[in-house]
Amino acid sequence: MLKKAGRSLMIIFILCLAVLSGCGKADQETSEKMMDDFGSIIGASDELSAHFDTALTAVEEYIASPSEEGRKKASDSCSEAQKQLEAAAGISYEMSDEVKDCLEKKGISAADFMVPYQTLASEKDGWQDFLTNISYYLDDYIPSMGEIPDELKQICRLDREYFEENTKFMYYGINSLFAGISDEEMEYLDKNVLAALRCFQPSDVQWEKTSEGADQKMEACMQQMEEIYMKMSAVYGAHLTGSE
Repeated sequence: MLKKAGRSLMIIFILCLAVLSGCGKADQETSEKMMDDFGSIIGASDELSAHFDTALTAVEEYIASPSEEGRKKASDSCSEAQKQLEAAAGISYEMSDEVKDCLEKKGISAADFMVPYQTLASEKDGWQDFLTNISYYLDDYIPSMGEIPDELKQICRLDREYFEENTKFMYYGINSLFAGISDEEMEYLDKNVLAALRCFQPSDVQWEKTSEGADQKMEACMQQMEEIYMKMSAVYGAHLTGSE
């Protein structure tokens, strides 16, 4: 009798393990799907930044070593980046119920998850505005005046500072969203999402263990970007005043 009871308990135990194992595998697959979805969204945002970075680098190289060939190359790079920005911002995404449930179980805000997608258009417009300002100098001012103005040098320097702060801001945004995931999930995120990013994983950052810690870093980056933007406005304002 005891032996039969023992066998029955063992069978129940094995069946329970099988069920739990199946649930665990399903949960893991759902988590990976959720991170893959986020990867496609943040990847599009990262691509926007990468196109701007490519164009800005070409302009910086021209300023460092001026030549007519370099000006044309920088101008072409800005024009190409404008086209690529339009394409990169055109992705479409709708969150599935499966991903919604996964986020809820993990205590991740679905609204925060969607922020990079919802701001793609404004990001594109922002980078395009920067490029439009630069292109004016490359295509109109310099051919007419025959020199690189100090304003362009200042604008490019500030654009670079803004770009670098933005890459850190976006990194810590990802950090804030996924700070509470398991080590196994973090390994998947690192390998399949973060490793694919060209801009949003700068060398001078470190993953924060809590969302609060990441949020503080985001706030510091935002303050820096606001200060840089004010400096940009001052440069444009001085240029407009001087041209009157």
